[in-house]
Amino acid sequence: MLTPSEFVESYSLIGEKKTKVKTSNLLILGILAGFFIGLGG
Repeated sequence: MLTPSEFVESYSLIGEKKTKVKTSNLLILGILAGFFIGLGG
């Protein structure tokens, strides 16, 4: 189990990784996310 400070640290590292993803990959992931949400609806 993580302490609250470790939890926040791990989430900030994940967020930092997400800022370095290419724009084209984000667009594709966004389209796929919308597709799966629509499929579930």
